[in-house]
Amino acid sequence: MDFATNFKRICQEKGTTPTTVCKELGLSTSKVNMWNNGSLPKQEMLVTLAKHLGCSVMDFFADEEDLRKKAEPENDDEFDI
Repeated sequence: MDFATNFKRICQEKGTTPTTVCKELGLSTSKVNMWNNGSLPKQEMLVTLAKHLGCSVMDFFADEEDLRKKAEPENDDEFDI
């Protein structure tokens, strides 16, 4: 999944929208269109977005497999005595 898709997903999980996040950070809302068209934010902006949303920068670049792993509960039963 690309940055824009993950950004939108993370925003939805946090109960907000990409446009709202941009406004809260004092960014032009045209940034959302740029990101939807394939542009990537600079490193500093990725850090700012991640801090604002309470996530990791790497969450913006997660693929389907990463999301499945995150959703699967860890099985600690094999260590029970």
